Amino acid sequence: MIETDVIGEVKRMNAEIEGIRQLTEKFLTELLEEDYRGNAGIADQINTKAIFEKYSQLGKRETFTGVREYSLKATDDGEKRQAQYLLEFCANFLEGRASSDLRDRIINSEASEILHFDGKDISFHRAGVLLRNLEERQKRQELDHLLNAVAEKSNPLYQQYWELSHQVVKELGYSSYMHYCKDLSGLNYTWLAQVTADILRHTEELYRDNLKYYAKKVVDVPMKELKKHDLLFIMRATSYDHFFEKDRLLSCVESWTKELGVDMTAGGNITFDLDSRDKKNPRAFCCPIEVPNRVVLSIMPQGGVQDYQAFLHELGHALHFGYTAKDMPVEYRYLGDNAVTEGFAFLNEHLTMNTDWVKRYLGDADYSEYIRFAYFKELFMVRRYCAKLAYELRLHDGSPIKKELADIYTELLGKAGLCEYPRQNYLRDVDQDFYVARYLRAWLFESQMADYLREKYDQDWFCNPQAGKALVEKLWGNGQKLYADEMAKEMGYQGLSADSLLNAIEKVLG
Repeated sequence: MIETDVIGEVKRMNAEIEGIRQLTEKFLTELLEEDYRGNAGIADQINTKAIFEKYSQLGKRETFTGVREYSLKATDDGEKRQAQYLLEFCANFLEGRASSDLRDRIINSEASEILHFDGKDISFHRAGVLLRNLEERQKRQELDHLLNAVAEKSNPLYQQYWELSHQVVKELGYSSYMHYCKDLSGLNYTWLAQVTADILRHTEELYRDNLKYYAKKVVDVPMKELKKHDLLFIMRATSYDHFFEKDRLLSCVESWTKELGVDMTAGGNITFDLDSRDKKNPRAFCCPIEVPNRVVLSIMPQGGVQDYQAFLHELGHALHFGYTAKDMPVEYRYLGDNAVTEGFAFLNEHLTMNTDWVKRYLGDADYSEYIRFAYFKELFMVRRYCAKLAYELRLHDGSPIKKELADIYTELLGKAGLCEYPRQNYLRDVDQDFYVARYLRAWLFESQMADYLREKYDQDWFCNPQAGKALVEKLWGNGQKLYADEMAKEMGYQGLSADSLLNAIEKVLG
């Protein structure tokens, strides 16, 4: 009788979990469609709140506790892994549902902001693109001031947003947002904080020497007077735009993927939104709306190296999701460790820093000066995210959100970038669920993966169909079943390490 009851309870729990899985996929499909339409400027307003309400069952406390109970009772390794990914999703749903109204208000408010600059009206999103392209420093300062004013106006909403997220996780029994993300993601933030602190110390002199050179060369501003908008213009790299022609972007990438033996549409699963719309977010993004059958890559080409890097980065995501095996469970197709998909995105993006790749697909030329700059920019980005992790660990440590955090933000980010950071972005320059940790781990993972591909398929692995086959079948096809650490081990490493990343940067800049 007892055995019969146990079997019945197991069947009931399995049925409930399967129902949650099905709802999860339907919810994510609708949410990502809404995100795409809003960020692509197709819809005037975004309304994710309605979607969260439609699938409110996923946000019930009993759903979260039920999945947690299932996770604790699972004995099969695969079931336990799926349950852990599903548990993290349910917690994120609870958090997301509570803050969906605020998130919509922030997105819609910023999308509708019009700035009056240089005798013209310009949208908030387009102003961010323009700032990076303004050569005259006085004009950059004026536009930067206007952008910071919008950020300052948005800060009350951002503060409400983060305070609400902090409140939700405490109601789930966590002492802080940091502990909540650490527990559910299974990531070791203590280890990562130490690794990133070491990266900052190890590269400080190298970064300072190179920044001094580019500050003089590009903007002719003493280092002690550098502001973030100066750095944005330096990183825009307009002097190298002639290598990266806007009209050749698609044909260049098509030539590369063809030689790699990869269909850049993943058999029609990937579509490209290249249209220019006034309210379209200029930042390239990929929406895996229905994995793997419908993946949309959106970009608003402006011309120059950033177009190529952004397109290739998002194509890395798109190919990963577009080639994910259809029979993978929802947890491995949508959830899991996003450092994996970010690693594939970086692998693509960093092809623009590969001398052999640019000569093969952009034409024979002397790219040495550009390649050196590209690695300098990469070092800046890595250092920026190392500082962001340190800041977010402080922001989410369980203490009340106070304006003094703006001082910590400007100090940490300013020290890493060696420039003055605007205080107004201390709550805006933060991603949900410690995504900064995913990015940092992705940098480590990608550097190791690039070394692995070179060792196995030679320096020109990027045009080797055998490497393409391995990417499709062994890497992209598994979705996000494994953590980035586990994938690194499958390539022969002991785990994630900064060695490959630092070696690559120092080889060019050192």
